[in-house]
Amino acid sequence: MQRQIDVRREETRAIHSKCDELERMLADLRKSSAVSLVLPSNLITPDIHELKEKQQDTDFPSLTMDDLMKWSAEVPLNQNK
Repeated sequence: MQRQIDVRREETRAIHSKCDELERMLADLRKSSAVSLVLPSNLITPDIHELKEKQQDTDFPSLTMDDLMKWSAEVPLNQNK
């Protein structure tokens, strides 16, 4: 009976140790995610007006999805024989 109690105590210590380790990992993840949430949104996603201005500044014509699909149909596929 005493042996069973000792085994359960050891198992409990191991579980608590693993739990402490997981709590430390979770705290680190929370810290790293909090840092990324502090960044201004314009650094993460570009402003749509800036993209339109940059597009107008280029010498390239603007392409539609239809243009792209037509072009992709014309491109030969490399088939290794």
